[in-house]
Amino acid sequence: MTGMAKKLLMMTLLAGCVGVGTSAMAQDWRDVRHDRADLRYDHRDVRRDQAQINRDRWELRRDEEQGRYRAAARERREIAAERYDLRNDRRDIRRDQRDLWWDRR
Repeated sequence: MTGMAKKLLMMTLLAGCVGVGTSAMAQDWRDVRHDRADLRYDHRDVRRDQAQINRDRWELRRDEEQGRYRAAARERREIAAERYDLRNDRRDIRRDQRDLWWDRR
């Protein structure tokens, strides 16, 4: 191989490495941005679930005071379902935070 061919080969390899590194960094940035947006949505979901649980508790107390036991049982089931959803949302937040931390490394 001549000296010029070696230089051309090295320049081509270097350009390829720079292009791959740049696209990987751009991908990481998009992933971090997506993870942050997902965290915001999860936090909003937690706030909504907590508000719904508070509403259901109020309805449960009202139903029990008025002697509507079937309605109270339904409210208890709804509260249990909301608590389950809340637990899953909090677990998702922990996973997303961990993923965000790993993406920043």
